[in-house]
Amino acid sequence: ILCYALLCGALPFSSSDDGHLIDIILKDQVVYKDQYWSHISMNAQEFVTALLQKDRHKRMTLLQALKHPWLIDS
Repeated sequence: ILCYALLCGALPFSSSDDGHLIDIILKDQVVYKDQYWSHISMNAQEFVTALLQKDRHKRMTLLQALKHPWLIDS
């Protein structure tokens, strides 16, 4: 979430109601709105997407993150 926020200046999930926010976090997919992400590379978006996988078995590990092209090529 921090990487998402640092890259685009917004949070991936938001709601003024805490209960609704938890539902959004648990159920919704991360959306990359053009107004925030049009200038961000696809490698960066793929990096953030891999980190924000809800299923921990699908989520990128620390070692995978350190070897990700976005970090290596940046």
